[in-house]
Amino acid sequence: MLFLLACKKTEDSSFNKQINTHVESIIETDRINDSLSKKFYQQVQDSIAVNNINPSLISLLDSTTFYYDKVKVKDLNYLNEIYKLNYSFRYYQNDVENAVLKIKQFLKIYNSLENKDYKIELPAIDYLVNGLLRTSDCSVAIDDYIKPTVRKIDSLIKIESTPENLEFLETAKLSLYQNHLSCTQVMDNGFEKIKVLKEIEPLLTPKYKGKDYLFQILDLINNVSDTYHSLGDYDKFQLYLHMYENLPAERDAIDKQILMDRYMMHATNVKSDSLFFKYYDESSRIYQTSRNEYPEFSDEYITIAHWQRIAHERKARYLLKHVDSSDKEIATLLHKAIKLVSNFQNDNYINPINAYKNLVEYHLANKRIDSAVFYLNKHLKKSKTLEDSYHIRDNYFLKTLVKIQSRNKDSIIRSLNDYYEHLGISNIDSFINKPELLKETSLSESSVKRFIKLAHSLHRTATNNQDDVLLHKSKELFLLSTGLINQMNLIVNNNSNYVIQIDKINNALVQIDDKLSQLNALNEDDIFKTVIALEQNHSVEIKLKSRLYKNVKNDSVLLSWLSQKYSLEKRIKKISQEQSKDSISQFSYPTLVNDLNNVNQNIEENYPYLSTNKQGQITISSLKSLASQQTSHVYYNGDDGLYLYSVSQNPYTIRLLNNEEFNNINHRTIQSIANKEPLLPTINIGNKQFTNVTITRYGATQNLPLHYLVSNYAGKNISYSLQLQSHQFDGDQRPSSSLIITPSYTNVSNSLAAVIERSGSYSLPFARDEATYISKLFDGTLFIDEDATKEKYIENAPNHNVHHLAMHAVIDEENDYDARLLFQGEKDEDFLNLEEIYKLHLNADLVTLSACNTAYGKIDPIEGAMSLSRAFQYAGARATITSLWRVPDRETSIIMKSFYSHLKKGQPKDVALRLAQEEYVSNQVEEEFKHPYYWAGFILTGDTNPIIYSDSPLENLWYVSPFILLLIVLYITLSRKRKKQ
Repeated sequence: MLFLLACKKTEDSSFNKQINTHVESIIETDRINDSLSKKFYQQVQDSIAVNNINPSLISLLDSTTFYYDKVKVKDLNYLNEIYKLNYSFRYYQNDVENAVLKIKQFLKIYNSLENKDYKIELPAIDYLVNGLLRTSDCSVAIDDYIKPTVRKIDSLIKIESTPENLEFLETAKLSLYQNHLSCTQVMDNGFEKIKVLKEIEPLLTPKYKGKDYLFQILDLINNVSDTYHSLGDYDKFQLYLHMYENLPAERDAIDKQILMDRYMMHATNVKSDSLFFKYYDESSRIYQTSRNEYPEFSDEYITIAHWQRIAHERKARYLLKHVDSSDKEIATLLHKAIKLVSNFQNDNYINPINAYKNLVEYHLANKRIDSAVFYLNKHLKKSKTLEDSYHIRDNYFLKTLVKIQSRNKDSIIRSLNDYYEHLGISNIDSFINKPELLKETSLSESSVKRFIKLAHSLHRTATNNQDDVLLHKSKELFLLSTGLINQMNLIVNNNSNYVIQIDKINNALVQIDDKLSQLNALNEDDIFKTVIALEQNHSVEIKLKSRLYKNVKNDSVLLSWLSQKYSLEKRIKKISQEQSKDSISQFSYPTLVNDLNNVNQNIEENYPYLSTNKQGQITISSLKSLASQQTSHVYYNGDDGLYLYSVSQNPYTIRLLNNEEFNNINHRTIQSIANKEPLLPTINIGNKQFTNVTITRYGATQNLPLHYLVSNYAGKNISYSLQLQSHQFDGDQRPSSSLIITPSYTNVSNSLAAVIERSGSYSLPFARDEATYISKLFDGTLFIDEDATKEKYIENAPNHNVHHLAMHAVIDEENDYDARLLFQGEKDEDFLNLEEIYKLHLNADLVTLSACNTAYGKIDPIEGAMSLSRAFQYAGARATITSLWRVPDRETSIIMKSFYSHLKKGQPKDVALRLAQEEYVSNQVEEEFKHPYYWAGFILTGDTNPIIYSDSPLENLWYVSPFILLLIVLYITLSRKRKKQ
């Protein structure tokens, strides 16, 4: 026993000795690795101290981290210091990707340590986010780092009590938001911009007085101001500009230069020469008085030179665009800008590339091709030196501009093809015919601006040369721009400037077609491509208008969904591009697609007005199919007048009126309807044969009764369509089940009663008679007076396929998205608004609004009074009947009774409406009541098929015929079995 105990003690002693030896070995190894790391670190510091900064320092920095990574017990402060230096050196050497890898490596080591310090962790995350911003990896920066870290900071703020620590946390939070906002600029994500701005704005009132904190506030206000400028919200831009100026914080020369730069931006917006030159002069004065305050080649010295360079470039651009493009001062300013940074080491931030670009455009504006080519080559050389892909792409664009100016057809086409190839557009027709392919390219918002500029330039050259080949090439560019605007959803910026661009594209397309027609070079596909573009652009205008009117900025839930949608689309696109390189996990893609589908479903269910077209992408083949079945007339009013595109078996386009003629007819029609003055059909479309026509209108034609004004339409069956395909519905018709509703407005008082006039009062005596007649005609469900409530309609609407609503429909003349159907009641919640209509689930063949009240001639040209028709058709109505203006109560009742009588006889809807209007006119004894004011206001929009009515026992067999057939089959089967038995 004693022997065993002695052996045990010997074993323990031996084991302890081994442990001690091992620990001592670890300590010694740590000491050696620590010593080596610090040795290399000191060599790096010595080189920096004597300004001996060169690429060989990278190997020393790598050795510093390599040996310290092996140290088991680490000093967190030293670890932070070496990785921060490694990151910073690589970052400023433009090796940003490896800088990001280094900071990720640091955070991985940091998270494995037991001792944590958020004062080290938060700046490291900020460095990482800044690096991801530089590499344009913004989705990862936002989702994986910025958002989780902001949440963590908020949690820390709740438990932290020390003012010093609270100020540190608030400063870190501001810095993260600064990068978040910059990321939204890189991503062109307007919804994310608005969402982040809403989070940032409450933070911009200073709480502390620390220098770092106030610097972040100042910098963030500047960024907020810039962001509002990019959104086209110049009022907010100016508001934060003043806040930036008045913030009680220390300002150095750089801050003052930034302020002057923003004021120059403001002066450009308002096009004030005096203000612009005043701020430019002040910026130059700041530079001259402060440049001697800083050591030459110091960061501050380089930065003030950088801002003065920008000031020179801004003034040059201002003179070029707003004053005199031939002013020689433009070249002088740009050469000054180049000289300012010529002695500095250029990077992607401080360089003369933009000055070279402006010199190219300046010399092009003054038709000096050789000089433009000289600076084009300098622009390319510097872009390649800096490996700047954005400016290399820009050089292809500039080169094409130069070739267009040279007017050599072959070189123009070669340059365009080179540009397309660089952008990844291999087959131009494929991208025009299938715009969804554009999503797979790396094209961006800047690509749209370039395409539009090239297109306008080429359009001018082609028109001057009467060259049909170049006209087709300019049309290609406009069509590409249309496809990009649609597919990339660029209207997310809620910037009304896009509507201006869309109008310019539409005008150019119809002008090109007009010129091609004159040159006998317009083919069938040209016509169809323009019609498709007009429809796509109109859809964009509708979406933009709905977002502006519904004030997306104030709905945080919607902003969150829209931001997620855009971010997911970006990440899916990136994965799609990388999968071909086998560089991405196959597992994340389906998850992201599923998330995107869920977000889209949420938006569609809760905010249907943001996606008001349920139809698929219109294509040339689908348009040709439509043309083989019916005749559609597409009207567009542009800068040059009124154009007609006939989508038919023999398609054509024609300019019907010049701009002055159109404006005269438009004005005369409005006056005639308002004052019942004589009005005759005055538009003629030539000797064209047709019986039935569907009209689609774009531009300022929304409120014109074209079915009356076009003389060729007399006696024809006319219907309207919101979009060329909007009346192509799935599913079979079913036998009619009618729902008729008319409230009583007697003794009802509300804010709308005073402004509504029909029969000289708010009440609708003939509407009641009209509703009763229709109800008896079809044995329909009738709700009148107190029963005619919104709740009754919503409850019964899905079960009926013909809805007749004899009630007031009010559309705000300033905002046709503020439309309401006035059911029984006196409060706003008693009325059915547009958003509620979109959320209905209907299966209706027809919805008739027989008492529409609109401010005729005052509705905006994008959609006009069609907002109600669009809402009901989105909700599931195949067709609607509405009025373009206030039609008197008695006349409405007469026409509606006649219309439904013809429907009962099996007439198509467009035929029934034409017959009802013709009968009304022929039955009038007094000429006064034959005026179109009394009858021409009603229009049919959508499907024209007849309504299937059932009012006999035989017709009711339609409901039970499937069951009868099933019983017959069973009977025959059983009979055969009995015979066999």
